[in-house]
Amino acid sequence: MKIISVIGGANMDIIARANDALIPGDSTRGVINESPGGVGRNIADNLARIGLDVHFMTVLGNDNHAQAIKQSLQDHGATVHAQRFKHTPRYLAVENRDGEMIHAINDMAALETFEMNHIKKHHDILFNSEWIVLDCNVPTRIIEYVLTHYENVIVEGVSTGKIQKLRPYLSNIHTLKCNQQELSSLLDMPVNHMDEIRRAVDKALQSGIQTLALTMGDKGACLATNTQTQTHKPFNVDVQGTTGAGDAFTAGLVYGMVHGQNPIKPAMALAGLTLKHAEAVNKTLTQSMLETAIRSL
Repeated sequence: MKIISVIGGANMDIIARANDALIPGDSTRGVINESPGGVGRNIADNLARIGLDVHFMTVLGNDNHAQAIKQSLQDHGATVHAQRFKHTPRYLAVENRDGEMIHAINDMAALETFEMNHIKKHHDILFNSEWIVLDCNVPTRIIEYVLTHYENVIVEGVSTGKIQKLRPYLSNIHTLKCNQQELSSLLDMPVNHMDEIRRAVDKALQSGIQTLALTMGDKGACLATNTQTQTHKPFNVDVQGTTGAGDAFTAGLVYGMVHGQNPIKPAMALAGLTLKHAEAVNKTLTQSMLETAIRSL
């Protein structure tokens, strides 16, 4: 089995779900949970649970949070290569009673210390990887190095601010996964209505990106190359939490590419399975469960 390498952020998720309507400046009853998270870690966790050989490269502290994050991946067969920092990153999110994220704060200073040597010393792993997944939480110097030294890179845009790091390197990206807001920020153009989406997709492909995977909320998702564009409508699901659904979508893309499937189907299926759970990763996920969900689409 070929390797999938993931380079990106890992942190402890602290998720607060309100029981009642959120009122600014007031305290609200709810439930607070802690669990390992981070875009790169979530992607790596999903990939390991569905049977892929995953190597994850990140920055962690010397604390209990770091041990919990490592254990969460190693329990499912992933290998963790962690550079050390004084504390592990943390992510705090507030969700309304419907499970929609309202506010979030990330303490990701550790990732700014990500050293080039930590990537270079794992060159053999990266060179032998079938795919490399890169999330935009890492510093620009890491993004530049990976995109200019390896061809098989799938990039997760992460946010409207962080995706802008990619602007000088678009022609080096094999696959970019992002949402409408992130694509709008990257290209500095509106990406709201379908005609705007089509123009933005065309512009992204003209920039040199080989494949664009765009999530569009209640409009579903599309997967576009210079030769074809596929769309997939969203499907009804009892949403328990939205945190991590985008990361699951990215992992589904990788799974589809590895197994020679139409990538948009496993991406949509894995995102749907994640939405059914409050945590960022569906803890009951298996490869068999994913395959069943794919067949149901």
